Amino acid sequence: EVLMLEAGAAATATSALGMQHAHWVAKPLAMVFALAAVAEGARRAIPGDRGDRHRPFRWLAAALAASLAGDVFLMLRGLFIPGLISFLVAHLCYLVLLRRGVPWFGHRPALFATLALAVAMYTWLWLAGLPTMLRAPVAAYVLVIAAMAAQAWSRQRALATRSALLVALVPAALSKSALL
Repeated sequence: EVLMLEAGAAATATSALGMQHAHWVAKPLAMVFALAAVAEGARRAIPGDRGDRHRPFRWLAAALAASLAGDVFLMLRGLFIPGLISFLVAHLCYLVLLRRGVPWFGHRPALFATLALAVAMYTWLWLAGLPTMLRAPVAAYVLVIAAMAAQAWSRQRALATRSALLVALVPAALSKSALL
């Protein structure tokens, strides 16, 4: 986990300093270390068990692997759509994880609020000149981010734990940052 944080800090620093080649190493490396941490966590949490209790680790690993692919695609010219699709897959995996143990979209106000924000964001992007070829992929991406945020808030409402609140704040931040 420490290596993941260090690689993440290096990715941030190399990006800010314009050190493109070093950034191309540090950014994916952070995700590789995150995948290693998840694999180690799965191994320690449930030794010898490969059944249903391992499923959350698999979904998390799939989300991180898709994010790693997205990072790499976005570093390469002309691969924006594969990058977008990779991150879309990652968010779908997170959405499945957020569903564990709680109903789908159990907090309707959160669902309606995030969908309204998604519509506003997509409308703004469209009016700002969103290229025709990106309209469908970006619409799908915005919808999945909104669904992920709504499910995170539904989970927080159902579980009422501090950790669920912290998780709910992350997709909300992602949704807000997409507006900027």
